[in-house]
Amino acid sequence: MMMRGGRPAGRRTWARTRAAAGCGAGSAVLALAVAGTLGAGADARADVLDPGQRVFVGGEFLNEGFEDPGTFPPPGWSYVPLRSFPHDWHATTNPVEVHTGVGAAAVAHQDSVIQQEQLYAPDLDLQAESPAGMYLSFWYRADPFFFHGVDTVFRVHASLDGAAWTALFRLDDVTESGWAWRNVVVDLSSWAGVPGLLKLRFTYRGISAGDVAIDDVRVGYLTPPVPPPNDVCAGANAPQYTLGPTVAPFQVTGNTFFALHDYTLTLGASCTGHATEGRDLVWRVLVPPGHHFVATMTTAGNWDDSLFLVSDCANPEGTCVDGDRGFPDGATVAVPNAGGSTATYYLVASGWGTASGEFTLTGGIEPGIAVAPTSW
Repeated sequence: MMMRGGRPAGRRTWARTRAAAGCGAGSAVLALAVAGTLGAGADARADVLDPGQRVFVGGEFLNEGFEDPGTFPPPGWSYVPLRSFPHDWHATTNPVEVHTGVGAAAVAHQDSVIQQEQLYAPDLDLQAESPAGMYLSFWYRADPFFFHGVDTVFRVHASLDGAAWTALFRLDDVTESGWAWRNVVVDLSSWAGVPGLLKLRFTYRGISAGDVAIDDVRVGYLTPPVPPPNDVCAGANAPQYTLGPTVAPFQVTGNTFFALHDYTLTLGASCTGHATEGRDLVWRVLVPPGHHFVATMTTAGNWDDSLFLVSDCANPEGTCVDGDRGFPDGATVAVPNAGGSTATYYLVASGWGTASGEFTLTGGIEPGIAVAPTSW
């Protein structure tokens, strides 16, 4: 098998692929808690996020989620294929390839064959619109590792005349690697309030590149997302983000799209065995005497989870009592309380790279102080 940069060049599809070593920046968990039920005595929470991701105010000129798989391209869109299905732009309902809703647009790679696939958004008339605050936002799923060659390209261009095109986004500029949904936000202020209709083009070119999917393509005036309250430990002290001290199982579901990075674990000093430098969310954990706490994080899609417990958020490396990186999935942590009073810890959920996605946390407060050791 051909090797690129020390990694096999054959993993280009949506199959679950994870780096075998190293753990860069991580994605963390969005939590807007809503009460739920998990059975008798259970503590369940479901996290809710508006599928629009970003809040558009004062006007939106394009909002395409490819939700009608039977109509492709969508009304007003067009595409110029070189190859046939599935190696051209096409509609997909594969859950791994869909960011929100039921559909997305995707291109599947083809080994040893040139692909030149172009997808055009509808022309947008922004000539009379105020430039300030005008943005393009879209989500894409790919492994940037496969798009750093001359003949492996995923780029987004803009034009006012259809002849001169300017690159707005280049996947070959993304330095991290790994399959993930990533959000791109581009300032379009220089393309609004000027003569000409704005044209947007999504170009996939490759010889033995990798699969790409796009979803939630939007143009308009937007406000940046607001991090969830438990983005930091202070917010996790609220009751809706507290786990324990009641003896009961719990389940938290949600996604990691808009948390920020606050708590760093460096390689060599990390209790997970890997560096964690990405987005993170936090839950306060109260463990009564003679009991222990256990939690497991699993993900939906292809992104690595990382979970760790600290007693002091100002010093996460120095006070981490347990940590784990989920490889290939299912990071698990546990901590006993052999003392005579309730112990307080903070559970930090994160990941690798800027990967983001859906997750589930399960676990509980259980009697006894015997816990299984973490192995990584």
